Amino acid sequence: MDNSLLILQYIKNILQQHENLMSLITEDKICTVVAPTNTRTPFIVLKRTNLMTNYTKDRYPSNTVSFSITIIGDSYNEMIEIANNVRDAVENYYLQDENIFIHPISLTSAYEDFNDDGFVEQLSFETSIR
Repeated sequence: MDNSLLILQYIKNILQQHENLMSLITEDKICTVVAPTNTRTPFIVLKRTNLMTNYTKDRYPSNTVSFSITIIGDSYNEMIEIANNVRDAVENYYLQDENIFIHPISLTSAYEDFNDDGFVEQLSFETSIR
């Protein structure tokens, strides 16, 4: 069975195991798809943004999966410190176990903004999963 749709569960677990990141943010502030109403900053939102299956003639397809990690903070410095720790945790991460093979994760872009009284950093990543 292909578990590429579960990528955000793996990413959330990676983030929760990063000690420096967890000293800056609590586990309940790492949300998938959307943060609950009235979530206080700082917080992180994980979203899978694309999944493309790469079929092969040997019938063992791989999937290219793109996802974003959005960090919202009260100050620019807080947001950047959290974003740097997120990047440290995720970039080049790979995993192979009985359920999934996540090839090294690559950072593909970074975007920052100010929105709804919070500083926003969006990091986009891509990986191949088999």
